[in-house]
Formats: sequence, structure tokens, C-alpha cells
Amino acid sequence: MPGVNTVEEAAFMNRIEPNRPQATAPSKLAGPAQSAPAAAPVQKDARPAAEDQFVAGKAGHQKDQPGDPLVDFSEIKQRRSSRAEGVKQVPPKELSRDQMLDKARAEIVRSFEKDFVPTHEFQDTFGGQQWPELKDRIQADAKGFGNDPNYEDAAEADGGITFVGQIYGLYTEVTVHKDGKVDKPYFEID
Repeated sequence: MPGVNTVEEAAFMNRIEPNRPQATAPSKLAGPAQSAPAAAPVQKDARPAAEDQFVAGKAGHQKDQPGDPLVDFSEIKQRRSSRAEGVKQVPPKELSRDQMLDKARAEIVRSFEKDFVPTHEFQDTFGGQQWPELKDRIQADAKGFGNDPNYEDAAEADGGITFVGQIYGLYTEVTVHKDGKVDKPYFEID
């Protein structure tokens, strides 16, 4: 087969054109006079020339070419921050009184268990009681908290509410802000 210069080319041609006569590479013994004319050299690496320049030292490199791995990330941060400045801040949804009271009750139970029961003040006053002994009573008190007619809610300047009542017979206050943030409850021991 004319134009076949190497054993690799002959094997390739035989694979892609199996019905043609078998291609063979010229014998090394035949010498240059009997071999076929040299074909154009085959490029082993098919990378584009621009990529060769990039690999060879970034010669002629221009920023922000598509797929460019050398994008300046500080520019991306600037673009991202300028987009963030244009985003309209949506105020949080305001909570109803019942939603705020539910948050207050949950925080009362959590704070009583985690913050108040372990204190020396509580332990000295109530004889070393632990949370498992108190849990049911505190949860029952919290369920009714905020509905006692003897105590009124106090409105806060930010639109929140300070709920007042009794937990475990103790005067208790907890403030819930309009955005849902709950301040630490106050339990008063006389």
C-alpha cells in the first residue's frame, strides 16, 4: 500500500480498511531507494498551538479567554460583590403573637434545662433537683405560659413582645423580637 512508512501506520491501515490488500511497512534492509516517499510528519500531540504556548510558559497569553485557567479571581470577587450590592434586602417575615409565644415557650424549656437548673442558685434553693425530675412540670408550665390573665405582655420598641408569667412558681420573662430572635429568659428566685 503506497504511503505507508512505519509498522504502526501499516497496522492502523489494516484495522481501518480490512478489505483492502494488507499494508506492509518497507523493510529496513531495502534501503532508501526502494522505500516509498516520505509523508508529512504526523503530529503526535494534537493540542492547539496556543495551548503549546500556554504550557511552554504562557507566551502570548491573554486574560479571560474561554476556558482560561488563569482568570484573575480578584476580578470575580469584585463582580460578585457588585452583584450583591444590587440585591434587594428582603425584610424577615414578621411573626404573629402566637408564633412569637411558641418560640418563647420553647426557649423557656431549653433555658430552664440547660442554663438554670445547673446553677448553684437553683440547686441551693430547690434541694439539688435534676432535669429528669423537673421536665414534666416545666413543660406543663411552659404550655400555659403567656395566657395568665394576671400578667400582661409588654410591647417592645422593635415590634417584639416580652412575655411574662410563671414557670415552676417563679416569675419569668422572655422577649421575642419581631424577626424571631429570642432573648435568654429571666427566672426570678425570691
